[in-house]
Amino acid sequence: MKLFHSTSLPITLPNKDTIIQKDHMILLSFASSRRILSTSAWNGGIREDITCVFNYDLSHGKTIFCEPLEPTMAGHMRRLGELAGLPVANSGLCTAAQMKNVCITQETWDTIVVTAIVTAGIDENGGRAGDPASWQEKDYQLGIPVGTINLLLHFNCDLLPGTLTTALLTATEAKAAAIQELQLPSKVSSGIATGSGTDGAILICDSQSTTCLTDCGKHSKLGEMVGKTVFHAVKEALFLQTGASPDRLHHAIRLLERFGFHEKYVSSFFPTLSVEQLHTLCQKEEIWSLAAMYAHLMDLENWNIMTHEQAIAIANKLYPLEEKSYLEALIAYMKEQE
Repeated sequence: MKLFHSTSLPITLPNKDTIIQKDHMILLSFASSRRILSTSAWNGGIREDITCVFNYDLSHGKTIFCEPLEPTMAGHMRRLGELAGLPVANSGLCTAAQMKNVCITQETWDTIVVTAIVTAGIDENGGRAGDPASWQEKDYQLGIPVGTINLLLHFNCDLLPGTLTTALLTATEAKAAAIQELQLPSKVSSGIATGSGTDGAILICDSQSTTCLTDCGKHSKLGEMVGKTVFHAVKEALFLQTGASPDRLHHAIRLLERFGFHEKYVSSFFPTLSVEQLHTLCQKEEIWSLAAMYAHLMDLENWNIMTHEQAIAIANKLYPLEEKSYLEALIAYMKEQE
């Protein structure tokens, strides 16, 4: 697999389509007619009249909330294209992630090349599918939350329209798998996130190619290529933007914050420790490893795989709970290790 960062741009793809960075935008321009599938409010859906697609950093590198340019998302995206001087036949995504943190991955098999272009950051608005909603469309007010995983996925071959939609399904599963391995939390429930509330994707296939593939499910080679490129690009982009990584999970608060074990809660039990000392304590191997076990036991309970009694029986083999909750038991253990 090939991996590129923003410093590698511009990149010319095998079918002569080009990826460039234009100010705060990643722009993918087409050499000829393409078929796209876009989640964008502007020129979204399956289209064959689009000449370029883009991913735009609304914060201009500052990762802050930005006011919309128009009262609707479609109008907002249209204006972004106009301000960038793009042809009107464009479709785009927006984010507060910085374009310098883009990750581009590429898989090749035979003559087929799949390229994933990803920016990512969900520390502020990570969510799990099925979480409580934050708004109803009848009361809609446009706002751009800080945090999004945006994907441009390019194929140098032709795909049937149905295959293109299957590719979106496979890519979405790959994104969720990457987030799961990083244990990134939902901000509105105790679950592991599956994405953010503002994620977007644009998939592009070469409708002029003489090679037309019909399957992009996980059993197919094309599906494998999509899964690999998206999975690794999402992980790398999350690391570049927010520092998300396996090593960052070596911290009791990061592992258990989604269950209420946040800095303010923990510090209330250690009033004499500075913030730095508190985080050092949470990073002790014996503490974060116990926190990881507690997090998984609570997940197993929430998923109805274990009863509370079964989970408690396992937990007591790790450290005696003595009628304490998991979080209270971890605090007690931390006091012993302080």
